[in-house]
Amino acid sequence: EELTSLGAHLSHLPVDPRIGKMMIMGAIFGCLEPVLIIAAGMAHRDPFVLPLDKKQAADEAKRSFAGGTCSDHLALLRAYQGWRKAFRSGGAGAAHEYCWRNFLSMNTMQMMQDMVVQFADLIQDIGFLTSGHPGVAEEEGSRQLGGAQAYQAPGRQRGGWAR
Repeated sequence: EELTSLGAHLSHLPVDPRIGKMMIMGAIFGCLEPVLIIAAGMAHRDPFVLPLDKKQAADEAKRSFAGGTCSDHLALLRAYQGWRKAFRSGGAGAAHEYCWRNFLSMNTMQMMQDMVVQFADLIQDIGFLTSGHPGVAEEEGSRQLGGAQAYQAPGRQRGGWAR
């Protein structure tokens, strides 16, 4: 048996094939950043914490991120984007406060950030990210996603990374 074109690309990614397919499709359809964030959340553990004594408040916080959609993926994406914004505007202290208020694990958010960068590198290695990707910059001793850089999926010109 021969691999399909998609299967050949997936065979070069050291990730679960479902996550690899998400990453490739995100590059093709021009929505790579949110897909990489969701993929990082799926590949690691859930960043939402549920303290036994505050389960209802934690559930409400997660629902607020979903914005009435009942989507765990949107909740994950919005929680991460809020965490990243808090970190960029106020540093590690603001990021910790954001996690505390929203029942998120700071360690998991940092791991997701590292995975987003690693996933972007993997997608670049197989040719789906050719003109730049979120790099790693040192800011206040922490790894940060780089600035807005354009990317191009094979055969397509697309926008850039949201800040």
